Amino acid sequence: MKTAFITGAAQGIGLAIARRFAREGYQVGLFDINATRCQALLSEPDFQNAIAGYCEVKDSASIEEAIAMFSQATSGRLDVLVNLSLIHI
Repeated sequence: MKTAFITGAAQGIGLAIARRFAREGYQVGLFDINATRCQALLSEPDFQNAIAGYCEVKDSASIEEAIAMFSQATSGRLDVLVNLSLIHI
C-alpha cells in the first residue's frame, strides 16, 4: 500500500488532500497541531487505514517524532509528503 504523510490535515486544504489520497487507496498520516481533530478523523470511513498525530512544522523535534510515528506504522515506507502550514504575518 502506498503512503502519504500530510501536515495541516485537520481541516481545509490539508484535509481535502488527505481524503483524496485515502480514497485512492493510500495509507494516510494525518498530522497537525490539532492532533485531537486528526484522531477524531480516524473514525470516518475514508480513514480506516490512517494514522494520526501531532506535528508542529516550526519545531524540528515535533517533525522528527511525527515522521518516526508514521515510519513505524508504515514499515518505513513514505511515497508522498504534503507539508502545509498556515503562516501568520
